[in-house]
Amino acid sequence: MNTNIRMGGGKSDRDSSIDLLKSVAILMVIVTHFGFHEDFCMKWLFPFHIDMAVPIFMVITGYNFYISCAKHSGNIFRQWFSRTSILNKTKRIVIPFAILFLLELVIEILVRHNNVAETIKEMFVLSGYGPGGYYFYVIIQIIIIFPLLFFCFQKKPLLTLCCVLLVSIVFEVFVMQTELWSRLYRIIAIRYLTAVILGMVIAKYGRKIKWPVAVASLLVGGSFIYVLNYTPYQLIFTQWIGTAFPTAFYAAFFVFVTINYIKIRNIMPIHLIGKATYHIFLVQMFYYYYLVVYINRSIGWGITSLIIAIIGCTLVGVTLSILSPARIKPG
Repeated sequence: MNTNIRMGGGKSDRDSSIDLLKSVAILMVIVTHFGFHEDFCMKWLFPFHIDMAVPIFMVITGYNFYISCAKHSGNIFRQWFSRTSILNKTKRIVIPFAILFLLELVIEILVRHNNVAETIKEMFVLSGYGPGGYYFYVIIQIIIIFPLLFFCFQKKPLLTLCCVLLVSIVFEVFVMQTELWSRLYRIIAIRYLTAVILGMVIAKYGRKIKWPVAVASLLVGGSFIYVLNYTPYQLIFTQWIGTAFPTAFYAAFFVFVTINYIKIRNIMPIHLIGKATYHIFLVQMFYYYYLVVYINRSIGWGITSLIIAIIGCTLVGVTLSILSPARIKPG
């Protein structure tokens, strides 16, 4: 999930809090993809916690990207798209995804004997097989547009925030009116831009954000979550309602509080999981698409199967993260 992209600089004083957030959020991702019945999810208020995993990750993405850019003076576009920065982004994001993509392609063609052309076409549309595949396309888009977003935000923070909200509203109205293909909608980054810019707000202003503003964000986002999930009113939202852009205000509150007011020590397991969230995410894609059926067939669907999913995906993801190439330092 969040990819910790930095253009250089030392370890952030708030890395431990971010690692905690990311560790909890990636476990929420594994749980949300486990396949609980909708009635169970509604009864246990999943929309208010488990379903907030991706919005939390996107808020953290905006936070981390902003901190990375704010450390440097000069041309942000040149720095963000420098050779070293692009190599780091490729090693951190593209290569792990490409390995998963090729592994799935081999399985589909050589093991499942599916048509090569049709399989490749579908995998490119879906961004690989497994739950959450859209994330790769979304994060690539965010990386591409972030320097422009940062530049505008530094010049006119409030205006940029308002423009992002307006673009998000217009986009959802367009989706509603055109009945946009759901597979296309899921990979368009606009639906997460509100979360990204709220992360930038938290990074820029920190504790300068007044508690009444933070609580208002919680209440606004929470109200939207309730209306969209527990009433017949879906307003302008027709797809992926659980993570509609207003929910970012709810997620942003918890990111704000954790980063600014919850101090924890650098606990190694949390640090390792926080650093490995992207690898854990890729592993759970593979696990839920190819392996979980065999686990459930063997021991049945239930709490034991969920525990295996959490522990297995986490351990494999952390291991792959540790084995991955180190970040290239600017020379």
